[in-house]
Amino acid sequence: MKSLFPIFRNGWVKALVLIILLQQFLVAGGTYFLGEITRQFPIEGLKLGMMLCLFICIFLPGTIVHYWVVWCTTRAYKSAQLSYLNEYIRSNYNHPTHWRNEDSRQQRHDIMCRGGQETILSTVNFFSDLTATGLNILLNTISIILVTDVTLGVVIIVAGLLGLGIIHLAGAKISETSRNEMLTDNQLNAHLSKSWDNIVLGNQLFFDRWKNHFNDLFLKSEKASLETVKKREWAISLAGVVTNGLVLGCALLLAWTNRETPGFVLAILVMLPRSLQIVMHIQIIQTYLAQWKRLEERLAVTYESVLEPKPIDLSRLIKENDIGIKMGNTAYSPREIENLLESHKTGRFTITGENGVGKSSLLLTLKNKYRTSAAYLPAHHQLMLHETQLSLSTGEIALAALKDLQSSNCDILLLDEWDANLSAENRAVLDQVINQLSLERIVVEIRHSIEKMSIGNIKQNN
Repeated sequence: MKSLFPIFRNGWVKALVLIILLQQFLVAGGTYFLGEITRQFPIEGLKLGMMLCLFICIFLPGTIVHYWVVWCTTRAYKSAQLSYLNEYIRSNYNHPTHWRNEDSRQQRHDIMCRGGQETILSTVNFFSDLTATGLNILLNTISIILVTDVTLGVVIIVAGLLGLGIIHLAGAKISETSRNEMLTDNQLNAHLSKSWDNIVLGNQLFFDRWKNHFNDLFLKSEKASLETVKKREWAISLAGVVTNGLVLGCALLLAWTNRETPGFVLAILVMLPRSLQIVMHIQIIQTYLAQWKRLEERLAVTYESVLEPKPIDLSRLIKENDIGIKMGNTAYSPREIENLLESHKTGRFTITGENGVGKSSLLLTLKNKYRTSAAYLPAHHQLMLHETQLSLSTGEIALAALKDLQSSNCDILLLDEWDANLSAENRAVLDQVINQLSLERIVVEIRHSIEKMSIGNIKQNN
């Protein structure tokens, strides 16, 4: 499955499997030696060597080997997490046409920040637990067969397969409800991300509207979660009835039919808790299979966030007849912009037009065409500046960004409403900086204000 790429593309997962194999081999060894000591005790008594092996097999799995398992699990997760994040960064880098697209943000950025990394951790833990449980069932069943009778081992295996079949038959319904649950959770989380302004500012109209929508989304999320639990737990309960009944009945029947052989009966009774534990582990395997249907959907959604997106066609948003381009006193048509950028090495072009005619979409289209040769600077952003933004005013953030761009090697600067929310003095200072930049490269700008400017110093915006 392609969505598992970040999980198995590292050596720590292989190391984890080997350590788990060692741990469960020791656990099964403990089962075997306990059964042999019980079966032989009335006749041969206790043997020191066998007692020593029993001590080692019981002591090591829960102490030293357990530490190794936890260590390898953590290293496997961090390695898978880094692989996922690097793939996300690589595939989504420099796709500017998706920057203002809300669907892309929710399907990619929000999933990466909120659910993607948690899904990777859940998957690593899932396969770690599944491997340990599967090996525990297999190796302990072999130990029980060696100590008691092959019949009990066969019944354990048959019961387990029947249980797995029941889960498989319910898999399609579980998968459908799990995907719906994840989608409703994502919708709720996306709405919660907009909660700060609506709650803290205390504007009753906007808060009531936000709260009503929150209530609707929460009810949908709750309904989807309950539906998933109903489908999943019904299948698990039915499988548990079949598995428990068969194994427990077989163990008691074997003890009754061999009641004339005290050592064998004693071994059966001593192995009965381990047999029931295997039954519980089979139920856990069944639970894993049910959970996997949900985790598989989460992985599929997570995997979509690392697939390289196709550029979004923004041309339908650009109303060329309503947009103008000026350089000094010379006016141009938007259709000429690419030819102008090809024929000029320096200069300052200003895109004009009313709100909603596609000026920003035109800038993003240019960024998509010229890729890393162009730098796009929006009015509001979280770009990693050389200076921290926490202590800077709006004007100082804009000036810091322009200074950073001044030292970059890009040929084209695309400035989207750089003068928004600035005082006249701050606009004048930044205008002078942009004039200086346009002497070294091409600047294409959208102006929020077109009034005349006077030169001044950067001041704090109050």
